[in-house]
Amino acid sequence: MDQNTERFIYADDLCVTSQESTFEAVEANLTSALDELHLYYERNHLHANPAKTQACSFHLRNREANRLLNITWSGTPLEHCTNPVYLGVTLDRTLSFKEHVKNTKLKVNSGS
Repeated sequence: MDQNTERFIYADDLCVTSQESTFEAVEANLTSALDELHLYYERNHLHANPAKTQACSFHLRNREANRLLNITWSGTPLEHCTNPVYLGVTLDRTLSFKEHVKNTKLKVNSGS
């Protein structure tokens, strides 16, 4: 795995991250990491579901705010998610947590 790529796992939730100066390098790193993960899954008789896997980017480049990452896993393009939820926390492009706070306020106000 590339030195700028990391894996974080908690129970059955896996997050693969990459930090680079260009989106193209991030896409290449993540696609490569997912190819390695696919081999691991095959060797251990596990079945991944790329259709349930999401891709997103966190950055402050406003000119690139609507850019979608082009990442594939086992030949399947990954769905882009603007506000993914990881371990119960709603994330956003700038990691401001505005969406998480908004969702939490709605839950509190609804009594849930």
